[in-house]
Amino acid sequence: MHAQPAVHEVTGIILPHAWDRPGIPAAVSIHGRDESVTVVADTPKGKELLAHCRAMARVKGRVEDKGGRRVLAVCDYEILRPWMSVGQKNRGR
Repeated sequence: MHAQPAVHEVTGIILPHAWDRPGIPAAVSIHGRDESVTVVADTPKGKELLAHCRAMARVKGRVEDKGGRRVLAVCDYEILRPWMSVGQKNRGR
């Protein structure tokens, strides 16, 4: 029996990772401040992030290594305000 991957939290900017033929983003990845790149898995919750390209987000999910890439199956996410950084509370401005 295989152990389930642990839930991880990734914070970064959501950017297009793949495009369809007309040039519309079809997949996204999360780019962290440490220059890490985490590809978002093609799941219903992951597809919701397509509407938030170029936004900063805190994303939780299960991370797996697939062909040398970190791939995140999204469980939950929060879109952050531009001035909000890791460790700060969103004060509702």
